[in-house]
Amino acid sequence: MVGLAPVKQQVMELAQSAEVDQDRKRQGLPVSNKTMHLVMSGAPGTGKTTVARDIGRLYHALGLVDKDPATDEGFREISGPDLIARYKGQSGAKVRALFEGDEKTGDGGMIGGVIFIDEAYSMVSGDNDEYGQQAVAELLRQAENHRDNTVVILAGYGPEMDTLLNSNTGMRRRFPTTLNFPELSLDDRFEVMQGLTREGKYTIGSGKKATEVRHAMVDALQYTGAGNAGDVRNLFEKIETAQRVRLANQKTSQGKPLTKRDLSTITTGDVKAGMNAYIVTGNVKDPIKGRLVPTSRKKKVAS
Repeated sequence: MVGLAPVKQQVMELAQSAEVDQDRKRQGLPVSNKTMHLVMSGAPGTGKTTVARDIGRLYHALGLVDKDPATDEGFREISGPDLIARYKGQSGAKVRALFEGDEKTGDGGMIGGVIFIDEAYSMVSGDNDEYGQQAVAELLRQAENHRDNTVVILAGYGPEMDTLLNSNTGMRRRFPTTLNFPELSLDDRFEVMQGLTREGKYTIGSGKKATEVRHAMVDALQYTGAGNAGDVRNLFEKIETAQRVRLANQKTSQGKPLTKRDLSTITTGDVKAGMNAYIVTGNVKDPIKGRLVPTSRKKKVAS
């Protein structure tokens, strides 16, 4: 994934450690009872869910989790608030059912699989949040009881996740590993944009025209201030819409069918129109300033 080199390195280390531990077991050597539970910290859209599935597949391939995370049976994504019940005593029961199953609904539970809890910080809203504390306490109990064959991944934005980890003395002990997902740099965002262009089989021409389109893309990307691939995709969709509006008007004015070249070409005007639409609909006020250095124009666009 684009812009996640540190995360990739950490995931690789986790996989290598687990693989060697399996080799030690086969040779009759002692292996420490490590927990597989993780925390993923980062803004929305930075790839946490995708990486969570990848980790689950790695652990499944090594035989550490029984259920295949490529299936709904082996991977469950929920939100922190989903575990909080309306009445006293029910939050713990909801968490327990997530792991052990629920006879009333026929849910077999997620023991032996991967549980991904997004917005996990929402489980607790303060020290006096009794219902949230009940959910956290049961989550810790279940995570500890099934640490050998079940992976629990807590995900959310950095500061809020720190609050959650500090809400119970057992949190950091049972979730000792944190993967930090950085915001995408402008170079990374441009790489995502290029990937979307290739996926859609678009062309931006050649020579001076292509350089102008790339420059326009970098200018537009400076308004994707949340720093994630989702914002880049939203921007690209606006560019696609602008291209289609232009082509529809062209077809009407010229009175002839559009060619494959017409349909696959993105112009500077399309990018600028898409950028303006993105700014309006996304309520974007300012481009990126000093927070991220716009190196794409220098390194990639001008070449």
